[in-house]
Amino acid sequence: MIINCRNIDALLPVLLGAIALCPPAVFSQAYPNKPIRIIVPFPAGGGVDYIGRIVGKAFHAGNGTTFRILEDPTGETGRAYGAKSTPHLFVIDAQGKLAYAGAIDDDPRGRGASVDYVDSALRALAAGERPDPASTRPYGCSMKY
Repeated sequence: MIINCRNIDALLPVLLGAIALCPPAVFSQAYPNKPIRIIVPFPAGGGVDYIGRIVGKAFHAGNGTTFRILEDPTGETGRAYGAKSTPHLFVIDAQGKLAYAGAIDDDPRGRGASVDYVDSALRALAAGERPDPASTRPYGCSMKY
């Protein structure tokens, strides 16, 4: 898989920005009560893999949530879900069905999101409801498989 960013230096600010967008309260929220899977579209040991593991450890330290990292260097999983950008978020329900796909929030510029789509999707599922919206347009660096 090739990421359409000029180099890893262009991609790292996007990833670090996604981490910075998580307010401290996120680390102590009641959900999820099941493991979360982080899909890393690069081979193990690289910078993106390392950042994914840092994010997982931070959430685990905050609320005990277990994270599993799925290495996807061939893009097989990304293609299966139709990932178009980094990040392109997918929330899967307890039955293994896609419940939400799209952007993390409504703020591609990082200036103060008013809606956190992933948070809303997780809260809806925790309440036994379907996320609304169930999809949004993702933003970030485009992916080229």
